[in-house]
Amino acid sequence: MDRVNERLNGKHGSITHSAPGNIPQFTFPPVDLAGSQKFQEIGRTLWEKGAVSTRTMLQMHGYDMDQELERKKHEQPVESPGGKTDTQKSTDESTEKQGRPEMDDTERSSDPAKSMSGKQPKPSNPEGSL
Repeated sequence: MDRVNERLNGKHGSITHSAPGNIPQFTFPPVDLAGSQKFQEIGRTLWEKGAVSTRTMLQMHGYDMDQELERKKHEQPVESPGGKTDTQKSTDESTEKQGRPEMDDTERSSDPAKSMSGKQPKPSNPEGSL
């Protein structure tokens, strides 16, 4: 539009209607879309299609990845409600026995001999369940 205004003013022609400093310039006010829900939805859609990077998508939602990485470096491990950190849980789970804990005969309401027959070797597991 600036070129159109210059042409209308006669800058390129032989007659000038006004001084070059008086030609109106088109400017648009800056628009902050950081809080716009629609902008965030479109950004997420573009990210899901692979058109926008993860960093850009997070910036659209108001997250700064560099700041988060710095915070993460200086942050102490947080204990979960179970009292162990995530890394402690993963190492403990690999050493623990899986499955239901074995009941002793005083807690049992079924025949203990039947529980022993269920542990016997089967064609699918020749080693048995012991």
